Amino acid sequence: MPTYYIHIKGIVQGVGFRPTIYRLADKYQLKGTVSNTTDGVQIYFNATAKKSSLFFNDIKSHPPSRAVVTSIEIQETEKREYEGFQIIDSHGGKDRSVLLTPDFAICDECRSEMYDSNNKRYHYPFITCTLCGPRYSIINALPYDRPLTTMDTFNMCPDCQYEYDDIEDRRYFSQTNTCPECSIKLSVSGQSGNVIPISSVIQAWKQDLIVAIKGIGGYLLTCDATSEHAINKLRQKKNRPSKPLAVMYPDAAMLKKDLEISSEAISELTNHVSPIVLTRSKKTPGTGMVKAAIAPGLNQIGVMVPYAPLMDLLLHHFKKPIIATSGNLSGDPIEFRNDRAMDNLSEIADLFLHNNRGIVVPQDDSLIAFSPRHHRKIILRRSRG
Repeated sequence: MPTYYIHIKGIVQGVGFRPTIYRLADKYQLKGTVSNTTDGVQIYFNATAKKSSLFFNDIKSHPPSRAVVTSIEIQETEKREYEGFQIIDSHGGKDRSVLLTPDFAICDECRSEMYDSNNKRYHYPFITCTLCGPRYSIINALPYDRPLTTMDTFNMCPDCQYEYDDIEDRRYFSQTNTCPECSIKLSVSGQSGNVIPISSVIQAWKQDLIVAIKGIGGYLLTCDATSEHAINKLRQKKNRPSKPLAVMYPDAAMLKKDLEISSEAISELTNHVSPIVLTRSKKTPGTGMVKAAIAPGLNQIGVMVPYAPLMDLLLHHFKKPIIATSGNLSGDPIEFRNDRAMDNLSEIADLFLHNNRGIVVPQDDSLIAFSPRHHRKIILRRSRG
């Protein structure tokens, strides 16, 4: 039987492409291999001309939802017989043209699991799957595979390994897979005694304290957005007297209490990128958000909703908006290493919430706005996502 080769380029790694190919190969009862390479995804398989065409067109028509395919080609190649279909080890090459996959905001399925008391990942702040979680920020080298990311130090427990190996599971070949049994760990600095990380942050916000939180792309400096005292303290300590601050809301429903926001803006806030969106504030915010202290003299505020499960959990329990601004000294890049954050932000933050997943590429949040008349999206800062 002839052997065919398919080469796919674009944002095609860390988006569930190999599991998708495996399932399609199973559908067409094909034998062959699929792998990540430094120039995309490569597929070799045995098939008749008719079946190869059906397989190829199915891939083109039904790529993974997070993928961006820039090129897909098929050709007959040197004949080779395969036994079964396999996802094989990734390999490098001279051509390093694969597009880097961005970090993805928490998906609806993971959020639902995180709040399901019967789920093993209930309240687990680092829940991910093939559709969501860090990608770009944790890559040490290409192609994208767990051993080449900062996830390489975390060994999967038997349950996570079973999910990873199960073609029917939505975490099949999910490179960031962990759970409470093999977890990424939280730690708190700035508080003594027996510390419960999530509760400590909530209590600190209630006491008008400033908390530095390590997120997906680096540290955020946070405080209660309804406390003028906390906001002014953050401004003074960060030497940021008047520049507007971003506000993070627990969800879109609460955000609507404070802002005049379009459906287009809501869609951007809640998609897999989840950027900061500039939008007009109401005269009297319903949550008590202190507009004058957050964006002095302006009628627009940069807002966002949690894109990381950790932040989602924190705001779910706090039930109010927070200030979420880059964790850095004025004029410096965002802090992303635990030790350096402690050294450089200790004069600003009263409490630190760290985790032991490394960050390779730090990133600020992307910022967008919409034109007032035609509601066209304007990218003001292209970064995370």
